[in-house]
Amino acid sequence: MKTLQNSGDFKISGIASGIAAYTMWGLFPLYWKLLVNISPYEILAHRIVWSCVFTFFLLAVRKQLASAGKIFKNPKTILYLIASGVLVSLNWGIYIWAVNNGRILESSLGYYLNPLLSVLIGVIIFHERFDVWLGVALLLALAGIAIFIVKLNSFPWISLSLALSFAVYGALKKVAKVDNIIALMLETLSVSPIALWYILSINTTSAGAFYKGNILTIILLIFAGVVTSIPLLLYADGVKKLPLTVMGFLQYISPTGQFLLGVLVYHEQFTGDKAITFAFVLTGLIIFMATRSGVRKIPEESLAED
Repeated sequence: MKTLQNSGDFKISGIASGIAAYTMWGLFPLYWKLLVNISPYEILAHRIVWSCVFTFFLLAVRKQLASAGKIFKNPKTILYLIASGVLVSLNWGIYIWAVNNGRILESSLGYYLNPLLSVLIGVIIFHERFDVWLGVALLLALAGIAIFIVKLNSFPWISLSLALSFAVYGALKKVAKVDNIIALMLETLSVSPIALWYILSINTTSAGAFYKGNILTIILLIFAGVVTSIPLLLYADGVKKLPLTVMGFLQYISPTGQFLLGVLVYHEQFTGDKAITFAFVLTGLIIFMATRSGVRKIPEESLAED
């Protein structure tokens, strides 16, 4: 296994995909706040169903539906995709709830933690490089979480669940070895029956947005599939081409955007205790990024084909 010598060894398209994905995620609160009057569970159901419809349409246009059907011949891959579908749905749901309940700062903390969990998974599963500085970064992040619990007398379940669910999701994407669009379609397809049942049931009781909402709300819910799918496809492209350590370098773009929106646009309370927690986590990230001068290449057999 060779060590990367410089950024030229990375696929430039992977870097571009990662930056684009994380920038879009950083701006996501702006979109979900437009649907603040809709139940987070209903928004989640629409995200799942319309993401499935959108990716199915893309596969039809690209004449790849037959390729998607072949995946069902591999039960192990299907299990990976079902697991990743459940994880990404959980991540979406928690995030929507957090944004529309004034908890953007906690969600941003989760995505600051996520790079450290991603590289830890990279070390454990993909045998990427581990050193003492990564250990120091992880300990600082742990100290920040401990301070949050003690000072705020609250368990940061939003932050930790977002970080863990997306870190494991990224690892599953790497081992599934499935084309980006096909994977996303099958992931959302695996949970779409439940989501579609929820949408139909809530609208038959006259409580659903499609029944009582205005045309703008309906359009925003339908396009939730598009705005959800595009960054996920970009992320999947980046995560299969780059080591998880490199994706960790890029990932701070998203929580920084969320943090700035939470403080400057939506004026969430940023107390001294929260500032201390963020300081510990960000210090860990800075140490991690400053000391990762080399990363290991992913074995070719672990990369999905373009």
